[in-house]
Amino acid sequence: MWQKLKELFVSKDEQLEEQAEQSDGAVQEVAVGGDFNVMLRRDLAPAFRADGFSGSGRNFRKVNEHWIAVLNIESARAGNGFALNLGLHPRALQDVLGKEVDPKKLKVQLCEFRTRLPSQNKQSWWQFDATEASMQAAVAQAREDYIQSCRVQLSRLSGSHSPLFNANVDDFAKGDYDFSPFQGADARIALVIARLHQHQGRGKEALAFAHYGLRHVGNSVGLRRDFEALLQLDAS
Repeated sequence: MWQKLKELFVSKDEQLEEQAEQSDGAVQEVAVGGDFNVMLRRDLAPAFRADGFSGSGRNFRKVNEHWIAVLNIESARAGNGFALNLGLHPRALQDVLGKEVDPKKLKVQLCEFRTRLPSQNKQSWWQFDATEASMQAAVAQAREDYIQSCRVQLSRLSGSHSPLFNANVDDFAKGDYDFSPFQGADARIALVIARLHQHQGRGKEALAFAHYGLRHVGNSVGLRRDFEALLQLDAS
C-alpha cells in the first residue's frame, strides 16, 4: 500500500507532464455520444457549479484566495463509463513539477493533492451500457456520490481555516488528522504542510514538519533535497 500511495503523490516529472497533456480537453476518443455529454451538462455540471466551480465540457475549476480545486471527468477507454478526478492545490505554492501555477489552466495531475472519487461500487468508475436509461442512472449516481463523499470535505479543506494550514506535527505523527477525500504518502504531505507554514510565517512549525519529513522520506532523493532546502532556509 505504501508504494501505491507513494506513486500517487510522487510521480515522475515526465509521467505527470504526459498525463496533464493527455487530459487537456478531457474528452477521450470513446464511444459515448452526444446524449451522454448533454446529460453531463444538464445533470452533473450544475452540482459542481453550485459549489463554486466554473468550466465546461469535462474540466471545472474553483479558485479562491488560498486554493485551486480542479475537477475532471474522465471517460473509460471502452466507452462504457467515466470517473471523477479531483485535485486541490495551494495557490501559494508551485505545482508538483516546481513550476508557477496558472489557476485557469492547472490540471489535476499537477496538484499537490489528487484523488479519484469513489463510486458506489468502490471501483471509482460509474459504468453504463448503450441505453439512455443506463447513462442517466450512472450520471445521477455520480452526482449523488460527489455530493455525499466530496462536497463537505472539499469545502472544509479549501477554506481559509483549512486543517492543512493549522496542522500540528505531533498530531500528524500519530495519524490524528483527516484530509479526506485525499490520501497520500506522509512525507509528501509533510512537505506541503511545511511549505504552507513557511509561507505563512510560522517558521517553528515549518521546521518541525521538515524534520519529520526527513525521518520518513525513505529513498526519495527529490523529497530529501526539498526538506533539506527548507532547513537551509530556516538556518539562513
